[in-house]
Amino acid sequence: MSAAMEVTQPKLSAASRSLKSASSVSGANHASAARASVKNEFPLTPSKALERYGRYLTAFEEQEIQAYQQIWYVGQLARKINASEGKGPNCGYDDDKGRYKCIKHDHIAYRYEILKGLGKGSFGDVVKAYDHKTKQHRAVKIIRNERRFHRQAQVEVKVLELLKRNDRRHNHNLIHINDWFLFRNHLCISFDMLHQDLYTALKKDGFRGFTLPQVKKFAGSLLNCLRLLRRQRVIHCDLKPENILLTTSESDDIKVIDFGSACLDHQKVHTYIQSRFYRAPEVILGLGYSMAIDMWSLGCILVELYTGHPIFPGRDEKEQLMYQIEVLGMPPGPILEAAKRTAIFFDSNGDLRVTTDRKGRTHTPSSKTLQEAVGVNDELFIDFLHGCFEWDPSDRMTPKEATKHPWITGIVESDEPLEPNLEAALGAMTVTAAAPMPSVVKLSTDMQP
Repeated sequence: MSAAMEVTQPKLSAASRSLKSASSVSGANHASAARASVKNEFPLTPSKALERYGRYLTAFEEQEIQAYQQIWYVGQLARKINASEGKGPNCGYDDDKGRYKCIKHDHIAYRYEILKGLGKGSFGDVVKAYDHKTKQHRAVKIIRNERRFHRQAQVEVKVLELLKRNDRRHNHNLIHINDWFLFRNHLCISFDMLHQDLYTALKKDGFRGFTLPQVKKFAGSLLNCLRLLRRQRVIHCDLKPENILLTTSESDDIKVIDFGSACLDHQKVHTYIQSRFYRAPEVILGLGYSMAIDMWSLGCILVELYTGHPIFPGRDEKEQLMYQIEVLGMPPGPILEAAKRTAIFFDSNGDLRVTTDRKGRTHTPSSKTLQEAVGVNDELFIDFLHGCFEWDPSDRMTPKEATKHPWITGIVESDEPLEPNLEAALGAMTVTAAAPMPSVVKLSTDMQP
């Protein structure tokens, strides 16, 4: 806790001393013991909560609590911020960037108990919290107290609720919103707790990459998500390994998370989207964008999951386009003519302005094949990636088309002539050669926390 943060040390009432009776119990054990001792009391009305736990509350909270119908938790284990009008950003609850100051064991909306931070982003913070109403752990996303982030979070909620309505059986490998609410001028969104993200899994395994059967299973799950997004006209806009989470430590089932940059196809707002390594060329070149940008990101993700490293690791957009062109060749003329930002990346002769990286290495157009870049001999996988990496978004595979690709289905139409006796036996039947589908591959133990 910041030294500059003022806190109150509330005195214990006789009725509440049991919450802190054993000084030898600390940390998580202390919190668990406290929860057990009061689990049958809640929910309380605000008046009952004030009567029993008023000495744990600040003057600000004594007023605030009366706006809630049910009280599930009051943060009786926390060292609270002593909020007051004019004391600092948002009465002292925010830092100077509009981020909520999260205090361990304090409450969120008199229901959730803050346990620890899970991550930060430009949008705000995600914390692990205990939901005292459902008795489950949740991930709570706390949006920064700033108008632009609040507006985008409203779009995120709209998208999440749309997808949840159309995924009632949880079949589409995406995170579901549990609840959303306003708390102390912060929009908060509650989700189920999942396991680690795929980037963290790669990192824990020394960036050695997953096996190709595992990558194929991940691809099928991601396409399952993208098919629903396409049906609902949703663009994720930030697909990357960090936004794909394993559901548990014992399985390689995944869910796509973080729809904070998402939009509806007919309601696009932002032009600067997608994390750079996974950014589609039409976004870089200023061509406008569509749902096809998520398929480009998918191709980038699958290569990284297999190799352990990004296929296009540009340090800026000029390098990013240079790496793309090194492997895929020059974009078609009509695309460059239609793009608004062509002059930033190409000279008057149509040549790339930047062909060397920051280490002085040259990357000329078409100097490396996709197979060389990936380092794999699986022709079907390479063909699948080519379908993701089409320069023209209209030529790129859709999620539905990708689901039917032979690399995913394991079924390849045979062009070879049949032996005469077999041909006679089968008559005019179409013959296919089926590759065995991989079984679910458990992650190695060193990739589990």
